Amino acid sequence: MDFIDIVNSIKGIVPTWVWLVISSLLAGVLTAFFRSDMFKDFITAILDVYYKVRRTKNVPKKVKNELVTSSDINNHDLFNYIDFWLYNQIPSITLKTKYRTLVFRKYLHFYFKAYKDTIQEFISGEEYKNMSSKYLKKKLLNLITSTTIKMEAQMREHDIPEVIIIKMKNVLNNRLNLTRDLIEQISDSTFYDSQNNLLKIYSFLNIIHSILDNTISNIEPVCNNINGELGGLSIDGITEPIP
Repeated sequence: MDFIDIVNSIKGIVPTWVWLVISSLLAGVLTAFFRSDMFKDFITAILDVYYKVRRTKNVPKKVKNELVTSSDINNHDLFNYIDFWLYNQIPSITLKTKYRTLVFRKYLHFYFKAYKDTIQEFISGEEYKNMSSKYLKKKLLNLITSTTIKMEAQMREHDIPEVIIIKMKNVLNNRLNLTRDLIEQISDSTFYDSQNNLLKIYSFLNIIHSILDNTISNIEPVCNNINGELGGLSIDGITEPIP
């Protein structure tokens, strides 16, 4: 008995209205999944792997090494993306109160600026070109940690409430752990071996690009889920209403 016979047997036993309800629920679940961020991330990951494999499969190592150049690193889309948000998008973000709008604009500013400054400093030194895979992994992991420390220190110095820093940290924690796992994978994998570590650094910048994009998508949900903790707090002369 094949799958179709089994389905027909079940349909013969189960009343038609029950079958319709089950079919509707299943269709709803599948529709929600296909529209979800999880499905989008899954498809993006599959396509990313596909294009990487397609790009490097059966290609001589010399050619593979030349696929990424120093210019690709220094002019990576990540830096244009950061500047676009720093100077265009972040100043135009509007949330449900003036206080929250101002605070989360500041949060994003320090978040993006910290990543831009630390990564550009690391890239411009070009020391990564002579690092072993083991040492490069250590430096990239330390870079993530030092960036987080830097941004959070700046946020506290400029009166970003602790509740916002902690809630955003908790929301982003899983993605941050994934980032560290991916850094370890690209550092240890021979798939990413190339002259001067260029392919590994390029892949690292792609990962950071994804992290920043994910941060933006979490701003409004976190903002809306904070209830009375911000009431009465002020920043730059703007006070959050007390509920």
